Amino acid sequence: RVSSLTGPEDDIAWQRIAAVGLYTARKYYALAAAAGHPDARRALATMYDGGYGVVGVTRQPARALYHRLRAAAAGDPGAQLALGTAHLTARTTSPRAACPVALYYLFHAATTANERNSMPGGQARVEQLRLFEGVARERGDHKGEADDRMM
Repeated sequence: RVSSLTGPEDDIAWQRIAAVGLYTARKYYALAAAAGHPDARRALATMYDGGYGVVGVTRQPARALYHRLRAAAAGDPGAQLALGTAHLTARTTSPRAACPVALYYLFHAATTANERNSMPGGQARVEQLRLFEGVARERGDHKGEADDRMM
């Protein structure tokens, strides 16, 4: 029972409550992902990438990549967008190797989002992706050298 957690000494209690909630969420996302839900795989990838809900480990990028790839293969446009963006901004691969892979994922993300937009309730999913893009644009993740120039 949480009744009056207000002072700085209660930060540890809030952190424990949050850790239990995130751990529980990760457990149920893992069950849903094992059942084949691509949205759960994308959420699980985000949790592994940020280190949320994992006891004793800060981040697990390999597991995050695995779940993001599985979600993208299942047709989740959010996972496809994340993979395409990651390949465009990756500093570990050469641009020549990364560009075709990034274009593949970005093309499929756009195609899937466009197809789902035409279905009932599709606009809400497109708005989710726009929100993701807006956050990334604010941070400057997608800004290239020639983005502000007119060709």
